[in-house]
Amino acid sequence: MLAATGLRLVDLGFLGIVHAAAASGEPALLAPVVLGAAGSERGVATAVVRVSVAVSSVAWRSYRLGTGGGLASDWVTLPASQLFAWQRVAVTIPLPVDGRGLQVDVQAVGADDGQALPLLRFAIDGARNVAP
Repeated sequence: MLAATGLRLVDLGFLGIVHAAAASGEPALLAPVVLGAAGSERGVATAVVRVSVAVSSVAWRSYRLGTGGGLASDWVTLPASQLFAWQRVAVTIPLPVDGRGLQVDVQAVGADDGQALPLLRFAIDGARNVAP
């Protein structure tokens, strides 16, 4: 994969399974893993999204996890998110002050045909969602 993409080992990240695949065929939710607590201390999470095709824009929104969830943010289009294949963009996501988690949707629009690409969805467990 490294030779095919021209990536360096340092460019690769980690994925963590947030929820395993359900028997109903629902896919597992995967999320980037940040090693360290710096982001949560600042009240933000950063997800790095790498596109596999050229895109004209990338946008994201978040929902609250748990009971009484709901939309936490409207769609936010990232500035300078017109990307070539294999480029990446950082999504800075404000975390809820109450320590609960979020579900995040990321939507990109293909540069070639202007069609929305498949939605990327992942969860960020908050400090209050994780068992001690």
